Amino acid sequence: MIFFVIFLFLKFVFNINFSFIHIGYYILFTVCYIILTYIYLAKTNTDFIVLDDRIEIVNNLPFFKKKTVLPFNKIKSIVFRHEWTESLQEKIKPRTLGFIITEYLVSAFFPYDYKWIKFTTDRSYTFLCFGLEFDYFDNNDEALIEGLFYKLANCGIDVRWTNIELNYYAGMMQNIKQREKK
Repeated sequence: MIFFVIFLFLKFVFNINFSFIHIGYYILFTVCYIILTYIYLAKTNTDFIVLDDRIEIVNNLPFFKKKTVLPFNKIKSIVFRHEWTESLQEKIKPRTLGFIITEYLVSAFFPYDYKWIKFTTDRSYTFLCFGLEFDYFDNNDEALIEGLFYKLANCGIDVRWTNIELNYYAGMMQNIKQREKK
């Protein structure tokens, strides 16, 4: 969408005729776009496999294959980040400018549901997980970020969200605390 807007802007504001651009430049642009998209997907493609005594974090894409194994007894805490826009908006003043930058400029490169999970052991590991989706109907499924949250909490690990001001995340934290009391 952003490329279409840029195209229209260049065509009608600067009167650029794109038919005179050599086909090689279009091919070069397409190849660069595909490479950058693959790198982006490879960095955010993370699979979480929860076993009885450990969690395995795996990336299976060629050239970016990586496997990290973290035993539960080594994990001190896990922090789930549900959305990146709130921290960026807090840093930009005035608030209107922050909204415009996050919603219209940066969101062209990073979707709103760009999430990460930070594991703290003797050191910190942060994994980007664009593929984990939300399920706002509380179905426990391991392909959902809530399912992973509850599964790790059930393993006795200290799990939390970066922001529990929203009722949805506060409710999940209360659910975990009620389970611990029982």
